[in-house]
Amino acid sequence: KSVDVRARWRGYLLARGQVHLRYDLVLPDGSLVRIEETPEFVRPEKLFEDPTSQAPWLTKGLVGLRRTFTATGIPEGTSVSVAIKSDCVGYLMERLTGVADSEIKLGDGSKGRHVEGRVPLESTTPRNEVMLFFRPLPETKAK
Repeated sequence: KSVDVRARWRGYLLARGQVHLRYDLVLPDGSLVRIEETPEFVRPEKLFEDPTSQAPWLTKGLVGLRRTFTATGIPEGTSVSVAIKSDCVGYLMERLTGVADSEIKLGDGSKGRHVEGRVPLESTTPRNEVMLFFRPLPETKAK
């Protein structure tokens, strides 16, 4: 059974050169689940020796956003999920459910993906991540 819950912002923590965003979810039974998201800038060539071996569209020079989610306090038999929605060149994920994925034309005229889905977190697998990749904006020259 699916239920909506409200997320409460609990601040952020700076640790080991990364920001960790914190949210609390109060489930209908009153139990509390803490969600921690660690967003991180990534480049395909730093992640993989040969990025195209992971996906044909994953080329050097793209910029990426890795969103790693970790949950604590999820009751056994309960699953929580974080909704995502993005227009991007492409994406890589550990586990994504309820995926709607379609080809789109990006602002620069190139082909990309519109993806919507949910990043599931459970008591047995409380960590999950998704990586979204984009083309960098063209540099502008100062006048």
